[in-house]
Amino acid sequence: MTAMVARGGGNVHNAWGAPGDPAWLANDPSHDVERLRDTALYLASAPGNPGPDDAAEPGSATLAIGAPTELAADLGTRHMAAALRVGGVPFTYDRYASGAHTFGLFSRELRDSWRVVGPALGA
Repeated sequence: MTAMVARGGGNVHNAWGAPGDPAWLANDPSHDVERLRDTALYLASAPGNPGPDDAAEPGSATLAIGAPTELAADLGTRHMAAALRVGGVPFTYDRYASGAHTFGLFSRELRDSWRVVGPALGA
């Protein structure tokens, strides 16, 4: 996250202060999953290895940036899923066997999420 924000000229510490600031913990949903009970939750991630949903050439900038980005997102998503399980908060989690944070993967996740998001919105 720090690298992505810095790449755009931002400073991640503008969110909740420096690492270790109590505001980081207060804004981390994995530390208070009970607040999410009775909320429709959909999580999705992939391990960062390119797959059939990624319409990018091997070695492309899309994959060079997308693969490690998805890996980082996957680590955070798995952490959140574990916290929800421990807290007994229901959720749906699609962890794909492959995917490198590309629009193709996002499109799949968006379609797959509708079974949870749609009913929650009354659609």
